[in-house]
Amino acid sequence: QVVCGADARPDAWRLQRYWICSFSNNQHCVRDEMGEDWSTSSFYLALLHQQRRGTCLVVDEEALPLTRSWCLFEVAQTVEMESGGDPDHHGLVFCTRSGVVNQGSASVEVSLGLASKLATLRLQDATASVPKDHDDIKDFVVNKMGGF
Repeated sequence: QVVCGADARPDAWRLQRYWICSFSNNQHCVRDEMGEDWSTSSFYLALLHQQRRGTCLVVDEEALPLTRSWCLFEVAQTVEMESGGDPDHHGLVFCTRSGVVNQGSASVEVSLGLASKLATLRLQDATASVPKDHDDIKDFVVNKMGGF
């Protein structure tokens, strides 16, 4: 239901597009996926794709993706898209091995861990394998979104 919304057709899931970074980028050659800067990165281009319906953030009890600059970049892009008012855009979906947090089907441990991480989330504290990526993402947030 999170994926297909009101579309009840049995094959409706085939028509949906969600960004899942760990499956969408070659994790062994991420540098090749990046492009010249964030605006030409596969991350950004896929997030802007008109057929994309949302962003799936796969988390565990520690919500470790929320400590990574690129993951927070994806969250920021998704939040910006949500403000566009597109009724077909499902926004940010927190997926876990026990269920989907947005649907209330995730475990209590994961839900509490995510809530704890969100309560103290600071992009300034995030990390990236390449320091320039982190600096570029910080600049994006300040210049495009008005700050932290």
